[in-house]
Amino acid sequence: MIIGVTDEAPNLVDDFVRQYKPEFPIVILKNPEFEKALNVQGFPSAAVIDPAGILQYAGFLGGLPGPLNKALASAKPGPVYPKKLEAVGKSLKAREFGKALADLKKLSGLAAPEQKWADRFLAYLEEQAETAVEEGRKLVDDGKVYEAVKRVTPFAKAPAPFQATPAAQQMLKELEADPNYKKELAGGEPFLKASEKEREHAYSEAVQGYLDVAKRFPGTKIGDAAKKCAKSLVDRGLPGFKDACDACVRGKKACAKHQENVKL
Repeated sequence: MIIGVTDEAPNLVDDFVRQYKPEFPIVILKNPEFEKALNVQGFPSAAVIDPAGILQYAGFLGGLPGPLNKALASAKPGPVYPKKLEAVGKSLKAREFGKALADLKKLSGLAAPEQKWADRFLAYLEEQAETAVEEGRKLVDDGKVYEAVKRVTPFAKAPAPFQATPAAQQMLKELEADPNYKKELAGGEPFLKASEKEREHAYSEAVQGYLDVAKRFPGTKIGDAAKKCAKSLVDRGLPGFKDACDACVRGKKACAKHQENVKL
């Protein structure tokens, strides 16, 4: 079994999984213990663990297919978890947490080792739901209603309820009561596109994207958030930044040659 390891926020991991559809599960580190056990030097990192729980390989993921393939060949085929939990494992791998919980609750008559794995899966799923609600609240505080709705909806509308499902449902109810709710959702998509441009270091395009959101959705939380993001990029001197320019990279902002003046 190969797993990816990251410390990114779950919503970013969800976007990555939807876009690239990796054929291995992604582990989001919540504490340093697992990271220390794998001796993680940087991200992205990968590990190969065989069904016996033996670590066959751990190291940097980029550009190292040889060691990974060798470790995979050495590890016995098959999942780490018992066969009876295979459906749950597949749902977890796809980050379909609601389906995973529903599959888990269908199981009965498990032997002690299987029940131990089921308990682990259940604890992990409940933690994911609780984390989603916490992150949803923070996203709302940051004015990102659209992202908050995306984050909590899978748990609010799960076929089998989580412990955090009532809190997720209450959050959605409160957001939907906002007179600007539809505008918040409409502004969320272009806001995310501007955020993607920012992550790609296309700062000029990001600023224009944020400003467009602020102009199209005045008086909304997402409009205010977009204004702040645009101002932050301009104040930091990032419009015009070039990854291929040593001066830009050293200064961590657009150099005098590439700097672009942007009016807010």
